[in-house]
Amino acid sequence: MGELDEKAIIEGLQKISNKEASLILFWIELFRRYKDPKGDYKELKYNYSLEHIMPVRWEEHWNFDNVPHPELQKLGKEAAREDRNKKIYWIANMTLLTSRLNSALRNYDFKRKVNGEGRKKGMRH
Repeated sequence: MGELDEKAIIEGLQKISNKEASLILFWIELFRRYKDPKGDYKELKYNYSLEHIMPVRWEEHWNFDNVPHPELQKLGKEAAREDRNKKIYWIANMTLLTSRLNSALRNYDFKRKVNGEGRKKGMRH
């Protein structure tokens, strides 16, 4: 078995399954909490679900009018749509949330996901 190079790692994180992404993000959170000297606990219950920040069904709230694609002019609409669909499954587009918060945020736009809306909390709260 050969060494993993940076390109192989990046490609792997761009094609990661939801199950693997959940596990990696959970390990990162465990490690972060373990290393935090202010933390008063060293364990974390797994009661989280994977949230795609840009949702799988992105076109309602993340369409190009609401969230412009930075390379829309260069790529054209169809290629930009394919690019966005591909990036849904990158680990950089994923986070762990409690199941309750995850279902409350649904396919909302980024601002509402982070800040919430009215009585509904967002990721920041």
